[in-house]
Amino acid sequence: MTHTWSHEVLGVYQMGLANVDMSAQASAAYPAANRIIYIPFGLAMPATVVKLWVYNGAFTGTPDLNMGIYDVAGTRIVQIGTTAMSGTNVLQVFDIADTLIGPGDFYLAIIATVTTAQMFRTAPAQVGFCQVMGMLQEAGIGSTLPTTATFASVGSAYIPQIGFSTRADV
Repeated sequence: MTHTWSHEVLGVYQMGLANVDMSAQASAAYPAANRIIYIPFGLAMPATVVKLWVYNGAFTGTPDLNMGIYDVAGTRIVQIGTTAMSGTNVLQVFDIADTLIGPGDFYLAIIATVTTAQMFRTAPAQVGFCQVMGMLQEAGIGSTLPTTATFASVGSAYIPQIGFSTRADV
């Protein structure tokens, strides 16, 4: 399983900040409606991704989200499609078409339709830490992930706890 605290993703950076400039993991409102957050990760060898997941927080209402994986050129490789958040304070797991990726660098992407879409997240003391870690963002439309990303500098110190699995069990 690979996720935002994994060595392949932002784990090394976050561990370096954990004692001084990083909040504890907690449920928090999504930073902006329809914002796509791109989180970089790298694979040293090919992997078949079979599940994507998000660690839902204490959301209210019926927010929708979408998740996917992009290559560094901004081409979407796979997505779950628009999906209602389900279950509070639990992992919500999404089955996807088994997708071989790697080796190389990629982005995990997530978008939520409203700020009441709470997820567990960590938050560096300054947005600059997210920028240095290589996080990016994009203004989305609804819960749609574009075929080709238009990357922009990240504007929020918000690292959602999301990931993927190369096994059927999460």
